[in-house]
Amino acid sequence: MSDAFAFLLPFFMGVFGIIFLSASRWSGTSGVTWGLAFLCGAAGFVTPAALERLPFQVQAIVSNAFFLTSFWLHGDAFLVRIGRPRGRFVRAAIALLGFALCTAAILLHHDARMELFLSDSTICLLLVLPLLTGLLHIRRWTDRLLAAILCLIIVETLLRLSFLFTTSYILTLDTFLASPYLVYMELGASVLAFLYGMSILGVLIADTVARYQRIAQQDPLTSLLNRRGFEQALTDLTGGRHVAGAVVLGDIDHFKEVNDNFGHAAGDEVLKGFSLLMQATMPAGTIIARFGGEEFLALLPDATSEIATTHANALRTALAAQRWNRQPADRRITASFGVAVIEPEADGLLQAMRRADSYLYDAKHAGRNQVIAEGLIQQTSPVLRLVARQ
Repeated sequence: MSDAFAFLLPFFMGVFGIIFLSASRWSGTSGVTWGLAFLCGAAGFVTPAALERLPFQVQAIVSNAFFLTSFWLHGDAFLVRIGRPRGRFVRAAIALLGFALCTAAILLHHDARMELFLSDSTICLLLVLPLLTGLLHIRRWTDRLLAAILCLIIVETLLRLSFLFTTSYILTLDTFLASPYLVYMELGASVLAFLYGMSILGVLIADTVARYQRIAQQDPLTSLLNRRGFEQALTDLTGGRHVAGAVVLGDIDHFKEVNDNFGHAAGDEVLKGFSLLMQATMPAGTIIARFGGEEFLALLPDATSEIATTHANALRTALAAQRWNRQPADRRITASFGVAVIEPEADGLLQAMRRADSYLYDAKHAGRNQVIAEGLIQQTSPVLRLVARQ
């Protein structure tokens, strides 16, 4: 049975390691670290067979070096994933101290129990510290899954050590490779390593799918939502129910002239600058999207026409005051806006967007650099007009 595990365990650990390293292009730094961790674990189990002509003490020392490195990497990958890559030197010092004590137990005392106790205790510390460090920073269900499996590994290791020290079973360095304890250790390691590897693989695939979903719903130039992303964000916000509030539709004035006179790089700068100003001037909770070309939409949940108009006018003013690197200092970039209130009807949002679009084009025809907002009072300010609902 031990011979079978001696082959299968490092085999699938090596396979996981190669998969994670190969997937580093889409799995990020944590994927690379997990790949190296599994390869080190596989090397630790292969060492006795690879170094069979050397004394067992040498085999044990090399195996411990691989195992402790592997678990240091596992802890580091977890911390990197949750954005807490801290305490590396402390954990490295713990791993080195554990390795030194294990080596002393092997060479000076020839004590297998003591060597296993020191090795597994160090492994537990290398996993417990990252878990405690990142406990308050675990947000995603995928991270909670990984933390739960790391806890299982710690519990299994502690149970194994308890069994070893509460029985009268005699374990020496010479009998370790042929002992039932090694079989139990390889069995537990096989089950947990396979479970952990499959969980990591599932987590990385889920992350990749989510990342491509975000890319599909995001405008690549401004990083705002696109139409598809806007619809998804609206669904997430309302759950398909009626949404209340107001919409602001903005369009950059004479944008084609910017591209024609100063180049597309200047046009891209204007689009990105406008998107940043829009995010800075709109209130928290606003859903902002680039609807194509130089047209932008902001949905302000639960906002009145007055509130939406105030923010739209602040955006108009900020844009007109903005200075641009690729254009003459005396040239101003302006935008026109239409504001409409969402009515409590089945297609209220759609109708509000249509009315806001109509007010936007009214602002264009009236001279641009204006906000035309839906209201009950009519004014004739050159930059702000309130009109009755169409």
